[in-house]
Amino acid sequence: MKRLVPSLLAPMLMLLSMTSCTEHARKRMHADWTKDPKDLYEYGCYLIAKRPSNFYADYDEGRKYIERAANMGYPVAMEGLGALHAMGYHPEDMQQAIYWFTRAAELGNKSAMLKLENAFRYGQLGLQVDTVKADYWHRRFVEQGIKDEDQRLAPWVAKAEQGDLKSMEFVARSLEDRGEDHWKPAVEWYVQAGNAGSTEASMRLVQAYREGQLGLPKDETKSDEWFRKWQQATREQSSRRE
Repeated sequence: MKRLVPSLLAPMLMLLSMTSCTEHARKRMHADWTKDPKDLYEYGCYLIAKRPSNFYADYDEGRKYIERAANMGYPVAMEGLGALHAMGYHPEDMQQAIYWFTRAAELGNKSAMLKLENAFRYGQLGLQVDTVKADYWHRRFVEQGIKDEDQRLAPWVAKAEQGDLKSMEFVARSLEDRGEDHWKPAVEWYVQAGNAGSTEASMRLVQAYREGQLGLPKDETKSDEWFRKWQQATREQSSRRE
């Protein structure tokens, strides 16, 4: 047991000191202790935005923490560091802004992609107008948005595939909201949910066939069919509540 004391003492002292010092000191101690790029970046942002008691000193220190996080490969910090450089007034600042925006964008940071698109489209950050590169970053921005949405939907899709009714409805709505390119799978989930007893999905299909929405043709017969399924599901829900 005695040999364990030194290894436990340092964390205990750290925790005790963090409870008795200022918010600024606690945040700095936490960032330096964990060395996690997210913590380092957030502390750097705190210094710049939340603690302007000595703006120039806080800005310089905050920028160093953000740069540490960026050099560790954290895309959000890369984009943030690029934004700090973009605020400068020297050519080398603009070059560094483009450098860090590009690194962040290549790692999937949508904000950096959008900044690069605008820079090339409107000749910002010292760049010449280049619509080919602007269009390239616009496509990357859209593609990354789809990837992010797919990742967000993944847990819901997994539950839907296991037969969870609310998950089916959520996936169908989410795909519908993405636009025309995603209407076909949205309809498939609406159909699956409707057949499983979803009143929401059944009514959406009633409307879609009646008005010719979601890429479906106007079809009164199918609209009436889904209306009958909606009535049946509504009755079953009422009987279960009773």
